[in-house]
Amino acid sequence: MANKLLKADPVYSNWLGEIKQRYAQSQLKAALQVNQELLQFYWRLGRDIILLEAEKRWGTAFYTTLSNDLMNLLPGVKGLSVKNLYYMKRFFLLTRENENFPQAVGNLDSPYF
Repeated sequence: MANKLLKADPVYSNWLGEIKQRYAQSQLKAALQVNQELLQFYWRLGRDIILLEAEKRWGTAFYTTLSNDLMNLLPGVKGLSVKNLYYMKRFFLLTRENENFPQAVGNLDSPYF
């Protein structure tokens, strides 16, 4: 009986709706934060490839070796294929001239440079 009274109460029903909405907003914010962090990671990795002059130093087989090493180091992580490494390099090259891009995704200082 108490259960039926509680569900019939408009204050309780409205509160449930607000909880549902807040949860959905939290999920969206979390997804956006994850995407922002991944963009930072990809941008940094592309920048590192350029700054290390990786292709000049290690040859074009570097991408295959790096891809395999990263997949072994980070099992189950997707997006570390040879093709995606080229995309990360290109992503950096396309956005490095845009002064607003690094600030838009946060602090992109590498501990290596």
